[in-house]
Amino acid sequence: MPKRACLFVDASGIRQTVYDRTLDRAGMRAVPARSVEEALAKLKGCEVVVAETSLAGVADLPAAAGEVPVVALVEPGTVPPGGGFRCKYDRTAPPDGLASLLSELLFGPESDSQSTRRRRFRQIARVSVGSEAIWGMIHSVGPGGLFVRTLALAPVGGAGEIAFATPETGESVTIPVRVGWRSPFAITSARIGPAGLGLTFAGPIPDPFRRAYEKLPRASGASTGSIRTVTSPLKAPA
Repeated sequence: MPKRACLFVDASGIRQTVYDRTLDRAGMRAVPARSVEEALAKLKGCEVVVAETSLAGVADLPAAAGEVPVVALVEPGTVPPGGGFRCKYDRTAPPDGLASLLSELLFGPESDSQSTRRRRFRQIARVSVGSEAIWGMIHSVGPGGLFVRTLALAPVGGAGEIAFATPETGESVTIPVRVGWRSPFAITSARIGPAGLGLTFAGPIPDPFRRAYEKLPRASGASTGSIRTVTSPLKAPA
């Protein structure tokens, strides 16, 4: 699968280099630009923009980018100049946090394509990645994976498994998973959401959970609160 293009506007190029590996693990590739003018020339084909706010003319970048979301990379305690930035990220914070934020903007659980397929599911679960055992609460499940609310950290790309009991019958199931993205708790113009891990299915899905999934209610949007059942087969990689 081609990596999603992230236009990284950084005058020195040093900051973009710091994030390169993290973005790569999250399924993105950095397209470097040293100025706003260069960024505009490279904008076509990019799906998200990260821009340092110290650059000349950066306040005009969100409008020029149109529907492409622009994330402001800011100094601690500062706000982006002008308006139109989708959200901001502290440049001194860990790179994984920015990768999680960008992943949610591109693939996150609130995207239209996923919101129609996700099912609401609340269950305590244990996520094992490497030697770490993480406890959290499953929030929702879709055809390709689950979102688990937790404050614990796990490396993006890490392989492991999730164990929990199915609703109604209480059968114990274990499913191989991979950490697709990490979501820090945030209240921004982009989202209001809990901290957690986006886990993708990486192996066979036990029949007890496959059957239980078909009975789960649709994960409704916060604006309507409605629940309706949709048909969407649970799937795992071949």
